[in-house]
Amino acid sequence: MFGVRPQHFINRDKRESWNPGEEGKGMQGGAMKTVVLWLCLLSAAGSSSGAAEFKCAEPPSAMKFSLTSYRNKTGHWKAQVQLEHRATEQDSAEWEVDIDHRVTPQYNGSDTILIVATVTVPPVGTAVVTPEAPKPVPEGYRKFSESDYFKVYAAENSWVPARDICQKEGAHLAVVNSEAEARFITSLWNSKSDWAFIGTHDLYEEGIYVTIYNQSLSAAGYDKWFLGEPNGGTAENCGVINRNTLLGNYFCNRHLPFICEFQN
Repeated sequence: MFGVRPQHFINRDKRESWNPGEEGKGMQGGAMKTVVLWLCLLSAAGSSSGAAEFKCAEPPSAMKFSLTSYRNKTGHWKAQVQLEHRATEQDSAEWEVDIDHRVTPQYNGSDTILIVATVTVPPVGTAVVTPEAPKPVPEGYRKFSESDYFKVYAAENSWVPARDICQKEGAHLAVVNSEAEARFITSLWNSKSDWAFIGTHDLYEEGIYVTIYNQSLSAAGYDKWFLGEPNGGTAENCGVINRNTLLGNYFCNRHLPFICEFQN
């Protein structure tokens, strides 16, 4: 951040101009820079037609900056700024200009005007990040929240093919993050089976159950197990949930209903 000071004034028909010369160079760089133009205290007569225009010398970045201060027909002082700068294909982010225009009446009928213009320049090569549009929700998924949707597959499958079916829909085997989510999932139950596969397992380390994102169940937000679960030792390694919202483990190669979760 640096300031530019007026070097001289030329009075022509109530219009004043100044040229900062070589000050203010080196504006573009690899990080966010802010240029503050302190445009001085300007005393203007109390007439209805006074105007003051300031034009900056062109810096190496090929930036042109002009600011006009004028009194409108209602007697109010207004400030207008114009910024023109060169940009490459990599420079797709916006330059921002902020103006603080203060008018202080004086005892002798004149006004003291303070204009501060701030130009914010993005780093070279900065791109505008546009939020992605929400993905369309696949057919059959029921909404739990603005970002979470669930689907219970009554057609039974083993754990790995069930995981693949979810992924083909842009979803994943369900990861339960709260008791409310567990109750919602079981409210969708459409199978005679009491259990369904979800996105948990202990395939990495026996007895240590994690989600498909390798997150512990407690960190995920829900780890309420059915009485006696998990059990089965090294034979049962894939996570399940029952219709009473409690967790368990089961043989990965056996067939069960399964629950997919779609997130937006």
